[in-house]
Amino acid sequence: SRAARAWITNRGRPFLEGYTVLANSEFTAHHVQERWGRTAQVLYPPTPDFGPGAADRKRWILSVGRFQPRISGHPHKRQDSLIEAFRPLTRLHRAGWQLHLAGSVGSHDEVHRLKRLAEGLPVVFHENAPQKLLLDLYRHSSIYWHAQGFEEPKTRPEAQEHFGMSVAEALSAGLVPLVYETAGPAEIVAGLPGASTWRTLERLRAETMELIASDSLRMAALRSAAVQHSTRFTSHAFAERLGRLARGDADE
Repeated sequence: SRAARAWITNRGRPFLEGYTVLANSEFTAHHVQERWGRTAQVLYPPTPDFGPGAADRKRWILSVGRFQPRISGHPHKRQDSLIEAFRPLTRLHRAGWQLHLAGSVGSHDEVHRLKRLAEGLPVVFHENAPQKLLLDLYRHSSIYWHAQGFEEPKTRPEAQEHFGMSVAEALSAGLVPLVYETAGPAEIVAGLPGASTWRTLERLRAETMELIASDSLRMAALRSAAVQHSTRFTSHAFAERLGRLARGDADE
């Protein structure tokens, strides 16, 4: 609420004095500085390693995120926008491509809404997917889509994806990511060959079609690069960074 944000901004700041402030991304650190006037050290969360991916990739586009009602200014995985992005790609539908949406269910009404939106499309829902199924989806999918933050104003950082655990998990399994242009996901894929950030659904479609048109050697190279890039977010990288923070030499 506005009152809660005012308390954090005006009265919560002294509470931080004497503490080392940690942030799960540069995006979060920026807003800690902007709202609270404190410099935060970035410590990326340790990400499960879902690799290696399968050699026989399916014609699957995957997105992982909880199913919850969309409320302006609140986090939402925007599965509805991904369905709309997939809808006109009829050439992919005919070629056997599917969009797979997996996540925990925070709202059955939202799941029903999304299923109505996806009627007639090759969209597969995996509600409350167990770990084994999720692992299989990561290892066999080809492309990863992520859309949190789409159509949210930049002035509402709380609605953005502050880190993007599922994006890092997808990298570890060798998926090539196409993520919305803001916040943690864009930061995660920065510098990764083949990865792309998008601002409009039209751009997401175009990037997807270009990626799918790539030959097998290029795709293999992109998957290998994704796996290598994911090592920045492993438990080992987390432990090393935390150790440097504890010694006070994190930025050396």
